This record gives sequence, C-alpha cells and structure tokens, in this order.
Amino acid sequence: MTDAAGCISLGMDDLKSSLSNSSTFKTWVGASTAAQALKAIHQSAVRPPDDGREYTTAALRNLEPFVLVWDEGGSKDKGKAGGGHEFLPSGRFGLRFYWRLPTEIRKHPAEVDLRFNNAVGGVIDDLCSAGLGATADRLDVDRVEWGPIRRYRRSKVIGQDDVVYKDVTVEWSG
Repeated sequence: MTDAAGCISLGMDDLKSSLSNSSTFKTWVGASTAAQALKAIHQSAVRPPDDGREYTTAALRNLEPFVLVWDEGGSKDKGKAGGGHEFLPSGRFGLRFYWRLPTEIRKHPAEVDLRFNNAVGGVIDDLCSAGLGATADRLDVDRVEWGPIRRYRRSKVIGQDDVVYKDVTVEWSG
C-alpha cells in the first residue's frame, strides 16, 4: 500500500490514529489495542473482504460497529508562526458511526439514543481531549459537529437488523 504524504493524507492518518487510540472507541468496537480498533475504521468505503467477494449479510454484521471516514475538503492558508510566514493546512473530515442494535433494545428508542450517543459522544470527547497521549500522529481538532441519529432497516421485518448511524464532522488544522 502507498504511504501517506501531503497534508490531506497525513491529516487522515492522524484522524485514524486518534480514533484507534480513543479508549471509548476501542471499548465500543470491542478492541483491546489500537491496532485492533483500526480494523473498525474504513476510509471512503468499507474495505472488501479478504477473499475479494461481496460481503454476505452475516459477514457484514460482523463488521458492526464501525466508522466510515472521508475527506470533506479544506485549505492551506498563509499564517504567522514563530515570527515567520508559512502555509498551514486545515480541513474537514466526515465520519459516520454505524451500530447494529442489540436485540434487547431495538424497540426502546430512548435506550438506543442513550447508548449510541454515549458511545459517539465519548469518542468525540476523546478526539477533543489532550489526554490521548503525546503522539506525533494525533489530529489537532478545532471543532466537531454532529447530526441526529438516523435509523434504517436492512430487513422488511420491523425490529430485525436495525442499524443506527450518526454523521460527525471534524474540523482540523495543523
């Protein structure tokens, strides 16, 4: 695979590193390490299965929960740093958190909202926190916005295969 280079790709790598090092994200996706959590982060589209075929419904279920991340654009503007002038990048990344609902709460919308917002909100808190650890590959987050929880069904039978998702926009600089 190609190594990241340039402000856009390096920024995306920093986002994925920040997410995978988030204790809340690791807990949410059932990972004990950042390397395991990284497997639940998909850039631009869900990675195809190792065998190159289409996902079966069962295999797709095994991916959830996960987050899809993509670039929403940005700029590189002249700024003053250290008394000199340099161009500083900034941009926006989109994130969509997906979660297949546990059977026991599918018909309890308030509980769905609470559990999902707790998880996504905790990840947002981690992204904005300096407590992720001193690493060079942490995204410098300036602002985070989020939308409402959306729900869709893969099945025509209400209450089966219900999935919720939430869109988040992360503005960054650095």
